[in-house]
Amino acid sequence: MLLTNKKKKVESIILAGVYRWDAASFESVIPRPLLPVVNTPLICYPLNWLRYAGITNATICANSESRLVRICLCDGSALGMKLDYYEDLIPRGPAGCVRDAGDHSDAELFVVSNGTSIPQIDLKRLLDTHISSGAAATVVLTRDLENGNMVEDRLIPTDIYVFGRHVLNYIPETGYQDIKEVLIPHLYDRGELVAAYVSKDPCLHVRDAGSYLVANKWILQQITHQPSSLSEYRQADQSCVHCSARLARGTNLIGPVVNGEIGIQRRLGCELSQQTHAQAMERAYSRRTADAQFTNSLPHLPGSLVGKRDRQNV
Repeated sequence: MLLTNKKKKVESIILAGVYRWDAASFESVIPRPLLPVVNTPLICYPLNWLRYAGITNATICANSESRLVRICLCDGSALGMKLDYYEDLIPRGPAGCVRDAGDHSDAELFVVSNGTSIPQIDLKRLLDTHISSGAAATVVLTRDLENGNMVEDRLIPTDIYVFGRHVLNYIPETGYQDIKEVLIPHLYDRGELVAAYVSKDPCLHVRDAGSYLVANKWILQQITHQPSSLSEYRQADQSCVHCSARLARGTNLIGPVVNGEIGIQRRLGCELSQQTHAQAMERAYSRRTADAQFTNSLPHLPGSLVGKRDRQNV
């Protein structure tokens, strides 16, 4: 649990429940929070973001569609965190989950984020700003990201919030409760201060096949421009190849590409079918074939022998 400069206890609540509203190919294979983004489960990005800022206690709110998240992450010790879980069966909605999860904690501040996002926001500065403002809630906004560039005049919500503990009292104990549509307007009506925090840093969201490929492309670009962040990888032009990976002779990697560590998924506790996984990526890509810029952004499967179609899974 993080203690801020003003000695306030801070914990996090991760909203990781997903619902299959359409026939998206992702949810037919694995829950969206576990989709691999450059060989790392998507939900690990917000968790690493929290840990980097010193927040090591988090409650993950999931539902029956995302129980595999708990199997994968376990108690969080592999990530250097202490994870608890709340299963939303009714459903209670984002605000309802915040109240129910927060009731089991003695934290004074809650950082609420989404398990399918990749936040790059300065969390320590966000917390300092929230505390200094005296706000009951802080809503985080950022500038839209288009073709890898920030659009200065277009602000979008990040689904990241900071709530004081007393905000839980404004959330009913029963029924579906939303944050944006119900809780925030209710706080305004009660005269509570709701602050806006505009970040210069992006926060990517994975909602469909297109945004999934955009996230992979963006992370690949960040990594290949800073290869020193991957200590066990060697750089080859615009590609990063793990020391345990094997490439067929004559393989031509058209970067940016990150070829991952063999067995990384098994060490995370997931038993996922490589064949099924590959089919999901193929279906996702087929929806974007008209956009050639994503051609080289697909992640390679851990344990793959790149360059030989007849030995794709090893």
